[in-house]
Amino acid sequence: MKALKLFSMAMLAMAITLVSCSGSDGETGPIGPAGPQGEQGEQGEQGETGNANVFQTIYPIAEDFSSHFIEENLPIDIQSFENYSFLFYIKNNSGIVYSIPGSLNKNTHYARVFYNENESLFAINFYDQIDDSSYAIAAGDYTEVIVLSIEFNPSTSKSSENIMSELKSAGVDTSDYNAVVDYFGLK
Repeated sequence: MKALKLFSMAMLAMAITLVSCSGSDGETGPIGPAGPQGEQGEQGEQGETGNANVFQTIYPIAEDFSSHFIEENLPIDIQSFENYSFLFYIKNNSGIVYSIPGSLNKNTHYARVFYNENESLFAINFYDQIDDSSYAIAAGDYTEVIVLSIEFNPSTSKSSENIMSELKSAGVDTSDYNAVVDYFGLK
């Protein structure tokens, strides 16, 4: 019996020694084959319509500016001109935004916009409401001109007229700056 106890103790000591010792790490084995493709997740919610083809350019008007016209560079290059529709607005010193062409500030005068495609310029001319003569705006009357540039793809039969029709059919009054900005998500 003593021999059995001694033999059991020796085996226990050897087991403890073998378990507590570790050998040197071997080389990493080859990469196994890829697992099966996971099942597709649920469809996400529809996102809002983007406005990647619409951008806004603001032209500040100096406080001391007084003239019967404003001339600025168009916000796009000459080569792209025919692929854009433009909406023009002018903000007065009270924060009211007027559409151009149209009547301005208490209907005393109105404005029209003209393009010079060859030089990539636009001009806003001011006229007296009564006799259509040139009207010089007073210094500080207006703070900025805002141009919304809407790109369309001529290869899809879109045109400037189609863009305006699309806005109208969506119930957007293009003379209302805030409605247009909301529609395109520009704020």
